[in-house]
Amino acid sequence: MRMRNVPTTLLAFVTLCIFMTSCVGKKKFDEMVMQKEEQIADMEMKMSEMKTDMDTKIESLNQKNSTLAKEKDSINKDLQTVKSDLSSAKKDLTDVEYRVDQKQKQIDNLRGEINAAFANVEAAVSNVDAAVVNSSQRLKEIEGQLYLDLNENINFKSASDKLQKGDEGAIQEIANMLISNPQLTLFVEGHADNRGVVTNKFDDNWDLSAARGISVVRKLIDMGVNPKQLAAAGRAEFLPEIEGDSKEAHEANRRTEFVIVPNVGKLYRLFKSKEP
Repeated sequence: MRMRNVPTTLLAFVTLCIFMTSCVGKKKFDEMVMQKEEQIADMEMKMSEMKTDMDTKIESLNQKNSTLAKEKDSINKDLQTVKSDLSSAKKDLTDVEYRVDQKQKQIDNLRGEINAAFANVEAAVSNVDAAVVNSSQRLKEIEGQLYLDLNENINFKSASDKLQKGDEGAIQEIANMLISNPQLTLFVEGHADNRGVVTNKFDDNWDLSAARGISVVRKLIDMGVNPKQLAAAGRAEFLPEIEGDSKEAHEANRRTEFVIVPNVGKLYRLFKSKEP
């Protein structure tokens, strides 16, 4: 009967050992499972944090991209404005260059007309005295007027408007110049000295000086000059050749001067036609 109980007891012991062994393994297994779950939870938390950080960065990048896109649009608009302004500036520059070119042509035309007008004058006066080679020596400028400079002036006696015999040669040279140059006009100015004059014929120096100019004009007409080329005027004593009351000054100032009148009518018409 004992022999039968031995195996039963052994079986119980073995069963108990197996049960205890099983209990220990499950506990360790549960601990491992718990560790794994904690690790997974920790990883999930870290991944969530990483995702949140990435989402924040992506949002920031999206905002920057949107800002850059707006800036790009603004730059493109500015670029288009600059291109438009540049195109307009080029057009304006072209217009200005065209106007400058037209003005230069007008200036060149006017200069050419002026040169032609005064070339005729110089050519005409160069023949007044064959001994004078340079025509500019025959011209002098006084108070804005262009005067014919004679080697010998046509002078008068005191209080007289009568020409002297020695003046005929100088007057003939002027007549020849006007006849050869019908486009030329001459103002003949009479002058007086600073002594007042009152006679039956002249009330003052204005009358006397004008009469001197008229005397020369009439002589030129007698020599064949077209009257349309002539005009007479008096300057009284107000444009003396020599200042003072000396005998020399009085003789020099009782004279006649010749004002050259270029054909400036064409120049004036050209000037008016080119006004803006």
